[in-house]
Amino acid sequence: MAGRMAFDLRLIFEAIEKPASNGHVRRAAATCFFGYALSESGLLADAVMYRVQEELMKLSAVLTRQGLAAFGVAIEQEVDMMQRIAAGPDGERNLTDFLHIFEALDAIGPSGGCTPHQAIETFIHLLKKDPRHDLVSRRIESDADAVRVLTMHAAKGLQFPCVIVADLWKPASKNTRAKSRPTVFYAEDGSRKVDIGFAVEKASATARRRHEEAEDQESKRLLYVAATRAEHYLGVLVADGKVPSIIQESFSFPDSAVYSGELQERLKRKLRIETSSDVMKNATLPPAIHSSRRMSFSSIVATRGREDFYRPERGGYDEQLSAGLRQSSLSTPCSTADQQVIDLPAGLAVGRTVHEIFEEVDATAVPLEAEIQRVIKEKTSNGILGHYRENLTTMVHETLTTPLGGLFGDYCLTDTPPSQSLPEMDFEMGLGGQLKNIKVTSIGKILRQYVRSEDALARYAETLCGPAFDIPVGGLLTGSVDAVFGLPGSQSDNPRLAICDYKSNRLHSHGVSDPLQAYEPERLIDAMVGHHYPLQALLYGTALFRMLRWRLPQADPDQCIVGIVYAFTRGMKGVQTPIDDQGRRYGVFTWRAPEGLWQELSNLLAGKNEADT
Repeated sequence: MAGRMAFDLRLIFEAIEKPASNGHVRRAAATCFFGYALSESGLLADAVMYRVQEELMKLSAVLTRQGLAAFGVAIEQEVDMMQRIAAGPDGERNLTDFLHIFEALDAIGPSGGCTPHQAIETFIHLLKKDPRHDLVSRRIESDADAVRVLTMHAAKGLQFPCVIVADLWKPASKNTRAKSRPTVFYAEDGSRKVDIGFAVEKASATARRRHEEAEDQESKRLLYVAATRAEHYLGVLVADGKVPSIIQESFSFPDSAVYSGELQERLKRKLRIETSSDVMKNATLPPAIHSSRRMSFSSIVATRGREDFYRPERGGYDEQLSAGLRQSSLSTPCSTADQQVIDLPAGLAVGRTVHEIFEEVDATAVPLEAEIQRVIKEKTSNGILGHYRENLTTMVHETLTTPLGGLFGDYCLTDTPPSQSLPEMDFEMGLGGQLKNIKVTSIGKILRQYVRSEDALARYAETLCGPAFDIPVGGLLTGSVDAVFGLPGSQSDNPRLAICDYKSNRLHSHGVSDPLQAYEPERLIDAMVGHHYPLQALLYGTALFRMLRWRLPQADPDQCIVGIVYAFTRGMKGVQTPIDDQGRRYGVFTWRAPEGLWQELSNLLAGKNEADT
């Protein structure tokens, strides 16, 4: 338990114990968790000190209510803190120590909530243990392989700090010539030839020469691939032999020329240094012309309202916190005070794990709970959800057994056998809109034309038409649909499909007496709009429409795509899930596109519509 992370964590615990002490708070501010330099920590402005104290008080509340494990999870959910911990050359070391320390604290500390003083005592107890003890023995920074052995084909597109090319010293043409099949080559006129001399085991000289030339070219291409994988160091093993290797054929300078100084002398004779009295001026470059790019729902939302649309953005599982959702008067809320929301941490890592669990679970397995537990144990062996397996099992079980309501009625996700489910449907959809000046706002204009004023997405259509979404559309649209389900009555030539997306967003606030009301159907519309999920649904539906058009050209996609489901898993309570007076379930958003919308959106994204239609 030595190292910077242990030292910094102790300062954090001490500051939490004495949050009114400026000295303790300033020392905490100088840790890797807050990132202020030690030399300036004593000069921090009161406003900055207040923010540090406020953050420490939040962490203190988690520690007191939920304990050490939850305290560590709360830090993990602070993106800025984790970025500071992971920054610099020791970032991986810090992350490993951070996870190790909290695993050890959870193992020997109080099982529930504890005071800061108890946390410090537990921490000191760890520090006093023999460094060779299994619990505190320091772990390596990473369990990634130190050395990876790859073929040159498999290494294409990858980068490594150091690369050793081990086997290109072999003869260039002799070592790979296929002897078990006839030689196929291209003649001088470009025509493709097959050497029939193979039948009598006597290939022609022309065929042999062409075959060797082709193999030499392929070897040189592989050499280029291998030599360009290295970021810092490249080593190519060379061995002398009777037959020249591809390395010797490609590089004519012998080693002796390098070490004897002959190379430098040759360079001096070849190079000329010319000087000029002209003052060099920076050329004025025209703006870059972007003709295509890769787009996704995440990148579109991340670039809204920004001038530089083409700067790459990181996508991911957008399972963030939400708060302040309004209470609508369009429906009468049900009484849900006796139903609690499952307690789970939030964040991208949690969202990713939850998606993986739903992808893996067989919802028709009997007993279902045992199947869920099996998958959760596999998916949470090393993650932050390892302490929440029981709650996670309950949430997944309740999600799968909740009637979806709305246009799906009593249909549950458990009603779909694996043969009728397509999890994680990845797609790449060509976009032709850039040549026609198509913008994301064009999607909003089409949606506004098709939906009625009472439609759940009518309000979002106006949002999508706004200037923030004046984003060019072109290139390639990529994405991954969580699941596509075949509904009862589906036939191979005329399926009935539902698009499903799982959302583990925490929509409720801590400490409220009736947290399930945050997942009331009208509030879900607010959550959908706030996270721009309707745009995601439109893109996913268009991708499925195109797949159906290509694979089942005789089918009617409007009839095949029955609807879209957004399952907010924290608000789904199984068969006990409340239902409003319009037949909609809490925690479930369902929507069916007006007839003709998918065709119109597909045409738009293909560049067949004008931007102002």
